[in-house]
Amino acid sequence: MNNRIKIVTFSFLFIALLTGCSATGPQFQSFETTEADRDNAVIYFYRPDEFMLGSKTFNVMQVDEVVDEKTGEVRNEIINKWRLYNNSYYKETLPPGIYPLTTNWMFATEDFTFKANELTCIKLKVTASSIMTKHPDLLLVDKKTCEEEILKTQKMTEEDRKEHYIN
Repeated sequence: MNNRIKIVTFSFLFIALLTGCSATGPQFQSFETTEADRDNAVIYFYRPDEFMLGSKTFNVMQVDEVVDEKTGEVRNEIINKWRLYNNSYYKETLPPGIYPLTTNWMFATEDFTFKANELTCIKLKVTASSIMTKHPDLLLVDKKTCEEEILKTQKMTEEDRKEHYIN
C-alpha cells in the first residue's frame, strides 16, 4: 500500500514538472504589423515546443554596461526583460538600433541589430549545456524558417508576461 502512494505521488509530481507554464494567448496565425510598427523594428521572439527544460520559463534581457561613479566598477544592468514560456511567442516593437541581449545576465550579451520597417525573428533554443548554465541560445532565424517553427506556438499575453514567478 505504501509503495502505491509513493508511485502515485511521484507520478503526479513528474507530470506537473513536465507540463510547466504555457502561454494563454491564441495560436500563431501570421506575422502582424500595425501603424505603431511603422519606422520601428518588429521582432518576434519565440520558443518552439521542446522537451528539454520544457517546464522552465526563460527571460530574454536587454542588458547595458553601467559604470559605478564611486568605484569605477563596470557592471551589467537589465534595461528590459521579457519572458518566454515553452511553445510560445511574442511580438516586440522597438526603435531601430543595436540591442545587447542575453538569457542570463551573468553571461555575455550578444548584439542584435534591428532595422526600421524590418521583421526579425529570434529563437530561444534550449541545448544540453542550458541545463547546467540556465543560459539557452538566442538565434537569429530567417523569416521562412521562423514561419514554419512558430506556427504551433501560442502568443504570450500581457497577463502571461507580467505574471510573477520564481526563476
